[in-house]
Amino acid sequence: MKFVKTTIALGLLVTLSAPVMANEYNFYGRANLAFQVSDDGEGSFTEVKANDDSRLGVAGDYTLNDSLDVIFKMEFHIDMDGDTEGSDVIKQRNQYIGLKGDFGTLMLGKRDTVLKNS
Repeated sequence: MKFVKTTIALGLLVTLSAPVMANEYNFYGRANLAFQVSDDGEGSFTEVKANDDSRLGVAGDYTLNDSLDVIFKMEFHIDMDGDTEGSDVIKQRNQYIGLKGDFGTLMLGKRDTVLKNS
């Protein structure tokens, strides 16, 4: 839990300082929810269901020179329906900082695998 708080604090720091240093930054999110109304004969009930694809994040870049950029991304999984066991409502997803240039891209942090992205 301490690591999550540290990550959130670092994310806020990057986010708040981004207007000063970033060429471009994007806030994004995705909420996958379904509202289910069921009638079992004895009465009806409504449930909110979510899958594991809800997320919130910020990504951006900063140009150092014509051929070198600094890139970053901080993304979090959000438990939208409250079914997560324990207190992990917010979990880490892709979080990295890196350099992008003529040589390719070099990143340090946590990132989805190529197989998962395909």
